[in-house]
Amino acid sequence: YRILSLDQVVDAFLASKPLPRDAVVFTFDDGYADNFIAARILKKYGGSGTFYLTTNCIDRTEPLWLVEVNYLIQHARKASVRIQALGETHSLSLASALERQAAARVVVKIIKSNNRTVRETVRQQLREQLAEPHARAMMAEIMLNWEQVRQMAADGMVIGAHTLSHLNLPNADPEDALKEISGSREVLEERLGKPIRHFSVPNSGPYAYYNAAVKRMVQSSGFASAVVSAPGFVDEKSDLLELHRVRTVPELHEVIATIELGKFER
Repeated sequence: YRILSLDQVVDAFLASKPLPRDAVVFTFDDGYADNFIAARILKKYGGSGTFYLTTNCIDRTEPLWLVEVNYLIQHARKASVRIQALGETHSLSLASALERQAAARVVVKIIKSNNRTVRETVRQQLREQLAEPHARAMMAEIMLNWEQVRQMAADGMVIGAHTLSHLNLPNADPEDALKEISGSREVLEERLGKPIRHFSVPNSGPYAYYNAAVKRMVQSSGFASAVVSAPGFVDEKSDLLELHRVRTVPELHEVIATIELGKFER
């Protein structure tokens, strides 16, 4: 395989030029601290990657909500938690590992299916019932800091936007959704002093996370491309504002088999 940067792919499509055979682009969402290790590995072997950052969560500014939900539930010292949202009360057991996983899925579903107000209300309830004194500091260590991001950019990595706070865009108020999209680009351009061309739509899975209205916001915010989590390949017929990807798993042979056979699980 030949590793390309996303800039190379988008520029080739815009110029109606063909891509080389067996080309791949590595992409990473959210801005986790281990992305810095991935960038170092890519640089070592002469490769590049595109790293989409949730900008409010970089440099310990605020916890990524998905990290916070999972961290508080998995490290809870209590056997249960009660979440009230939209007039319903969810009593969730935390007595076993399986029940903690189930509780996290319930909370994630509530958050992804609603707007910022519901998300923040749910987060506050989790904090009040489950947070320990050291929890915020521990969660902050999971994300990159700006010094690492600048080093990654200097090492040839492409930096892209992934919203300000990983809000589910179709369920947000339109003004809020647009601010999340355009605001993340503005923060990155101010911090890095270079244009930010690429966007990754957050909150994949069995939820509505991208639609025509959000797509127009991405375009109006000046992005040259946007990636989604829908499985598939990219070619000259692909929509640059809705590029599909191949999800990776820990077993390399499974990733290669997916690419070679072109079969995707939805």
